[in-house]
Amino acid sequence: MNLDIRQAKDSDAHYLVDIDRKSYEHPFEIRDWQSLAINCPEWDLCIAIVDFRYCGYSICEDNRADRVMTIHRLGVIPNFRGRNIGSMLLHRLEYKAVAAQMKSIEIPLHETSCQGKNDPYDVTEWLIKKGFKCLRIEEALFQAYGKPMDGYIFGKTVEEVKLEVT
Repeated sequence: MNLDIRQAKDSDAHYLVDIDRKSYEHPFEIRDWQSLAINCPEWDLCIAIVDFRYCGYSICEDNRADRVMTIHRLGVIPNFRGRNIGSMLLHRLEYKAVAAQMKSIEIPLHETSCQGKNDPYDVTEWLIKKGFKCLRIEEALFQAYGKPMDGYIFGKTVEEVKLEVT
């Protein structure tokens, strides 16, 4: 397996939309992607490519004031899961958080991404294996299909990341 993880380019836009639609129960709409491009140009957007096939991506934001990295999206197309692609995307972001001297990493999840291990969109078990804990629940954090949805905030400290590496 030849895995390449790199910064996304403008020419990757259609791949990102495709990966998002295949990876998430509540994918971004085109207006969400447009808003991201216009309002958040400083956010880190990476794409994963295996053997010339686009299969995963991540979007994160560094809040320098609070020293918190927020991973807004980390998705891998289902038929590419189980090959450590998500783990490698996450590892890249954890390394970035350590290098940027962030205090912690947080991942907000739709409540529908926390439905238990029999749900294909559930990622809580994977995050727990990666050392994340549910920190809090925020009411109406997301909008999906015109209705508010609660968000579960998973996180870990950068010190915990450093301990995992040593």
